[in-house]
Amino acid sequence: MTFDELNDDQKVELKQRILTERNEQRGEGTSYGELADADDLVSDEDARDWAEGMEFSEDDFTCSCHGRTVKVEKIPDWAVCYLVNSDDSGLTPEDKKMVDDYVERLLKKEHLRLIGPIDGTESEFEPHPAFGLACGTVDFAAEELRDGESD
Repeated sequence: MTFDELNDDQKVELKQRILTERNEQRGEGTSYGELADADDLVSDEDARDWAEGMEFSEDDFTCSCHGRTVKVEKIPDWAVCYLVNSDDSGLTPEDKKMVDDYVERLLKKEHLRLIGPIDGTESEFEPHPAFGLACGTVDFAAEELRDGESD
């Protein structure tokens, strides 16, 4: 497929790659917010120029392999390092079990896999987080898994 034959999700994923490459060339990282806004930050014309002469297949895009991305709300901020980096420092065994049980429940009952936090969705105090007691929270992006997919 050429750039013009890509679907909207594939074009956004390609723009995320382009944005990440540009930032790496400047010695900078890419934030979740930038990735979420990649469709606005990289024009179709720039992406078409970047991809000129390239042929793509469905396997080149993770969005072709997985379901759509959805938002999971109110994840306790104390669990973010554990969810993103598997860093359990400062967590009790009970805390870890609570997070692991939540992730397993999302996977088995809702067929969702957490991807990562969504920039700008932090709340300093949430009386009813997804699990645990009242605390600061952040929303997470999650992907819907297709039938037969597992963690």
